[in-house]
Amino acid sequence: MSSKVDGSDWEERKVAIYGNSNDEEVYYSCQPTGTGKKIYGIWKDQHFGEQHSLLTDAFQKLNTFASEGPQTQSHSAVQKEWRTLLCLKVLCVLTAAGIIALSICYLLLSLENNKMNNSYNQLQTKLSVMMVNNSRLEDEIKQLRDENEVVTIDHRRLQDDMKNLKIKTDNKKCRNGWMRFGCSCYLKSTFTTSWDKSRSDCQNKGSDLVIIDDEEEQGFITKLNQNGESWIGLEVGWSTQKEKYDWKWVDGSQLTEIFEKKEKIEFTDYNTAVYLNAEGKWKSLPKTRHKTFICEI
Repeated sequence: MSSKVDGSDWEERKVAIYGNSNDEEVYYSCQPTGTGKKIYGIWKDQHFGEQHSLLTDAFQKLNTFASEGPQTQSHSAVQKEWRTLLCLKVLCVLTAAGIIALSICYLLLSLENNKMNNSYNQLQTKLSVMMVNNSRLEDEIKQLRDENEVVTIDHRRLQDDMKNLKIKTDNKKCRNGWMRFGCSCYLKSTFTTSWDKSRSDCQNKGSDLVIIDDEEEQGFITKLNQNGESWIGLEVGWSTQKEKYDWKWVDGSQLTEIFEKKEKIEFTDYNTAVYLNAEGKWKSLPKTRHKTFICEI
């Protein structure tokens, strides 16, 4: 038989209980409670005696099992489920930590790899530049060797020319009255005349007015002049190189910059030439003025 007590379903069943002498019928019912099911026993005989007491203990035990057993089993299942969830959470945390650690390691390795690639590229660039510079230096060295060979050949040629010139100079004798300096012979006139006539006289002797090339020759001409004033072979003429009138020697060469800065001679007339004064200084005068002169051959 089924019914409801306090809104809960319960069921009544008939069971056989065996006592000492006579069998008695008893009914029990199971009613849900807040923690499980509670068993109620109902007997037909109110004077059951000792069997009544035993049944009461049995029903109490059954009630205890009905109320506590499922709760204990449910609590154990919850604990087991909680432990499982905790293990899963720990495993997830450890997995996430491992993934993060691996990601960080990968990122660091990627950065280090990029740095190494950049360093490698820079080294490759430097190596390429060094190879280009090395090739250029090799070309320059080769060029310098070629130039050195040319200079060596020219030096030997100059040495041979100097030897030949020395032989010719040693065999060459200056005319009477002429003085020798280096490879040339010089003659200072004993009379005065204009610049144009001075040059004509030198040319008649197979020479020309003196051309001063360096300081040593300048010193020699100053001594030869012996405190006099003598025409030299420097005049004002048209310079094709400068495209204007300027100082030039009788052989057509330009006045060197060294002498030009040192002497600082100027001209106001195209018919102007240079003479050497008593102190060895260069001075300009019109060509019509009379001076002694120095020839060179």
